[in-house]
Amino acid sequence: MKAIYLLYGWIVLGILMGCGRMPPSPPPSSPAASSSGASPISAPTPARSTPAAQVVRWLGPGYGIRLSADGRWGVAIDGGESLFLWDAGREVFEPLRVGSEGQPAAGIGPALSADGRLIAFFARQPRPTPPGDPDCYPLALYDLPTGQLEWLPAGVSRAGIAGLAGPALSADGRWIAWANDTLCSPGPGVYLYDRSAQHLYRVHPQSDQPPAVSGGALVALSADGRFLAFVTADDDVVPEDHNGQFDVFLYDRETGQTIWVSRPVRPEDPPQPSGVHFVPNTDGAWEGGIALSADGRFLAFASAARLVDRSLSPCTPWSWAEPLPFCRHIYLYDRETGTITLVDQNAAGEPGDGAAEGPTLSGDGRWIAFATRARNLGPVGRTECPPRPVWGRPCDLWLAVWDRATHRLVVLSRGEAGPLTGPSYHPALSADGRWLAWTSEALEWLPTPPPLPKDRPAAYLYIAEREALLRLTGEP
Repeated sequence: MKAIYLLYGWIVLGILMGCGRMPPSPPPSSPAASSSGASPISAPTPARSTPAAQVVRWLGPGYGIRLSADGRWGVAIDGGESLFLWDAGREVFEPLRVGSEGQPAAGIGPALSADGRLIAFFARQPRPTPPGDPDCYPLALYDLPTGQLEWLPAGVSRAGIAGLAGPALSADGRWIAWANDTLCSPGPGVYLYDRSAQHLYRVHPQSDQPPAVSGGALVALSADGRFLAFVTADDDVVPEDHNGQFDVFLYDRETGQTIWVSRPVRPEDPPQPSGVHFVPNTDGAWEGGIALSADGRFLAFASAARLVDRSLSPCTPWSWAEPLPFCRHIYLYDRETGTITLVDQNAAGEPGDGAAEGPTLSGDGRWIAFATRARNLGPVGRTECPPRPVWGRPCDLWLAVWDRATHRLVVLSRGEAGPLTGPSYHPALSADGRWLAWTSEALEWLPTPPPLPKDRPAAYLYIAEREALLRLTGEP
């Protein structure tokens, strides 16, 4: 079924390409030479009075996009595990080809260095020599300007959470972090690799001979590679953690100290997961997410635990599941002050009445974007949903942007064609906070949405300037 939706999306893409519309202006940048021999995929844009009037740039089918620090480059994946490169200088979104032979790259969990030069991913294609365990995807690092492909001492299984979440890169690509929740080499755990010294550190578990552990699920890395945030369901990462749930931790490479960030504020509360939350009655679908600022001071994450000392209401993020004791919220941890702030609350101080997920953070920690089902944070559109979501994905998700400086939160409920009628999720902010990219099944982001049957969701990638999106939402 997933393949059918993907094929349908590409058919629509071909139809739209034939409309002869000019693409809107991308992030400003100098021209760059093509990194592959693939034919570019030109994203269509419905007609407007002038190109400058365009707000949203349509890229194509895909999800999980990551942006360079200035938004010039992006890397994403489609439903068939093919990797795609967004080059704003050439205004193209095209298949990524790697290695001396220019093979199409396929795999999971791509990450991008701050300058857009290095791309890390768990590779299904190409494969090293010898190829190793076919059930394990080896960790590859591709240098975009030189075309060099480097194989790193790691691998994950496609069936695990960690591979889908992907690795994390420091700004210069020297440090690479990843989590592994499978038996693929070097085994379950959380790892940090120094490419300069060619040294592998195991952050969790710390014993030389690890016991039976589940390993890690998600990672996020500071720009200099000093601070590593990670998620694991293992207890005893710190002595006081025995709740048997996914939790969020912050590791300092210089001091060797690990902090339990998602510690519940009230010990009597029922244990709830942080960072990763499995969707019941699905084949391993999960929601959550973590994000780290460039200096490692601010850590944003999703949690269904009560992490602030205030009353929180229950909510039901999935219509077929039991309500959560506390709605899943987005929290911001400040390493310098040790404080945790509830992000998804309205101007009256009321917490969001729907579950939130997928936070992304600007480099300075000022801007947070996330997806939410709450209806009390701002105006939202109406969606027509099937009784059960497709692949565990609800259809009532809206993007929201929070400003740490002012504590102002804006729900992005409108596109260029009016109120949105489909979900938007997987946001990604550039480090400079200027550009926001995301995945959406709502077609109203474009001035003239392409026609699609109501029962055929299509996940498309978009990119726009954050400020332009905020102004767009404020339009009548």
